[in-house]
Amino acid sequence: MSYKALIHKYKSLPAMYFLLAYFIFMLCILIAMLLFPKPELHILINERHLAFLDTLMKYWTYLGDGLVLSVLILGLLFVSMRHFITGLSSFAFSGLAAQLLKRLIFTQSARPTKYFELNYPAHELHLVSGVDMHSWYSFPSGHAASAFAVFFALALMSRSLSLQILYLVLATGVALSRVYLSQHFMMDVAAGSLLGILMGWLAWKWMSVYKKEWLGKTLPQISKK
Repeated sequence: MSYKALIHKYKSLPAMYFLLAYFIFMLCILIAMLLFPKPELHILINERHLAFLDTLMKYWTYLGDGLVLSVLILGLLFVSMRHFITGLSSFAFSGLAAQLLKRLIFTQSARPTKYFELNYPAHELHLVSGVDMHSWYSFPSGHAASAFAVFFALALMSRSLSLQILYLVLATGVALSRVYLSQHFMMDVAAGSLLGILMGWLAWKWMSVYKKEWLGKTLPQISKK
């Protein structure tokens, strides 16, 4: 196979741009986690706060919230039923998987504020005003899992470079906001993002089996019949 044919083949892979950029993102996270122990890495990030970032991250994190994602998914009814069902499935799969891991396996996983309270009581974390802090069920990050699941599922249905990068930026922002706001450690959002990628792919793969004509239509188009 020629070089040009190989490049064309990989460019045609679903969500290739999203996955390539995600690989770079995860590589940076893995290097950081190898270089610094969990608490030191969190302190390093926490100490680099700005008023602008406090406001930005406080609201960006809502993109991983169940209510906001539900509204976004409902909006997909006006794109196509395939987009809607895939988005809804990815959200449901990721949410269920994350909660099962939190509630059944990693039940004693402390959030940063509780972790530092128990292990480093002399250190005060920078906390953003108005954010309701949680203490337990830190691993994996449910917000990161949900955001990556939904946005990766959307990327799998898009061939657009700009859209795939936009979806990655939105999902990555949610993951980083969870660390910035001290709701999670970096390893929590890394695991959550991987879980989301898997659940988004499963939802897309499941829906790709069905070739019904109505899946390509919007809800208003179906309602007219």
